[in-house]
Amino acid sequence: MRLNLSMLTRDSAKGIAEYRVTKNGFSVRLTDRLKVLELLGRHLGLFVDRQEHDFGARDLYVQLAATLGIDKASDQELEEASRLLEGGNEEPHPQ
Repeated sequence: MRLNLSMLTRDSAKGIAEYRVTKNGFSVRLTDRLKVLELLGRHLGLFVDRQEHDFGARDLYVQLAATLGIDKASDQELEEASRLLEGGNEEPHPQ
């Protein structure tokens, strides 16, 4: 059996990863379209990989204060906010 590849369009031929002549005819392995699209999307910068960060408690409070616009808070104010966020509605300890 003979495989006539000249009848394929250029776009169709791009989808063939491998073809083999076997004793029963031939076998064709096609490309993985989803993988090709994923690689193209990554190349074009369409996907953003998530990155997890492990912040310490103090760093988290500093970031929260900056987000809320109170990034000029004193250490005492940050410690008070820390106590409140940890679930304690206790009065701050006088210093």
